[in-house]
Amino acid sequence: MSFKITANFHPTLRTVGGLDAARAWFQRVFGRPCRGPSKTFLTKGFPDNYCFTTMIQEVLFDTLDPLRFPSRIHPTPEVGAPPHLGMLAWYVDDHDALVRAFHRQGIRLLDPRGEVVEGDRAPAPTAPGVVTLTDAKQVGFDYEFFTVGNTPLHQAWGRELDPRFETGWRLPPVAPDDPLALECCAWHTLLSDKPERQRDFFVELLGGRMIHAAPNEALGTQSVYVALGDGVYELGRPVREGLAMNDWRRHLRGMDDCYHGITFKTADLHKARGHLRAEGVGLVVDEPDLIVTDAEDSVGVYWGFTTKLASGDPRGD
Repeated sequence: MSFKITANFHPTLRTVGGLDAARAWFQRVFGRPCRGPSKTFLTKGFPDNYCFTTMIQEVLFDTLDPLRFPSRIHPTPEVGAPPHLGMLAWYVDDHDALVRAFHRQGIRLLDPRGEVVEGDRAPAPTAPGVVTLTDAKQVGFDYEFFTVGNTPLHQAWGRELDPRFETGWRLPPVAPDDPLALECCAWHTLLSDKPERQRDFFVELLGGRMIHAAPNEALGTQSVYVALGDGVYELGRPVREGLAMNDWRRHLRGMDDCYHGITFKTADLHKARGHLRAEGVGLVVDEPDLIVTDAEDSVGVYWGFTTKLASGDPRGD
């Protein structure tokens, strides 16, 4: 494979008309600052108040209001649509090679305007860099691929948006004042009733490595875990009534698959549990080594907190 997924760029939470409330929630529950879009990298004509990012250990979490930024990529939703995880983006090192690999498999990619990418070259870069997106009709979900531009642009990108690009960045240790005592992201959970398609996408096309397979009794799924870039992804097939099945059935934005939640490893699950309860966040899973928040109380996301990494996670070797 001539391209490489180097890291998770960002998950995107779509919240219709709820950006200010979401910002307050992140600051209150995660205790972390929220930053608006970088003025340096705003494409001409884009609004400057349509999103914010929250750095949660190594996860750059993007929260976006599609009412403030309507486009073919983030179309204006129906009023009353619930907040939900609506996109997953990765950094890629060779965008032309990625385009060729997708086209060999007969999979379309879209440019930032929503137009189909033709030929064997990635689209021209925008101000931030090169962007392509999948067509959810083919692969089940909205995935984005991004390559930052030249070296000076990398440096500015790190200063203004993603601190992981700054020289010498390392995963920070658990902060003494972190109310959730977070160590790192344990895994992201995606749901599908077409597990073969999902595994082919993550493993055969993107180059991920399957590290574990087991039922997830808490969610009601048969799951496989894939190491890709700097992260681990749980690919779950709902197999019985329960938390995962209910979320997957919503088919938000008409997509087959569902980005269900994100689970973090914590150094103190008791502290995290107590903090969430004190902030009025309910738990739909409460086990000795895993808790999961109620999405209704947590900006539409099922946030998990665990004491363990997934079996086979290379970070635990």
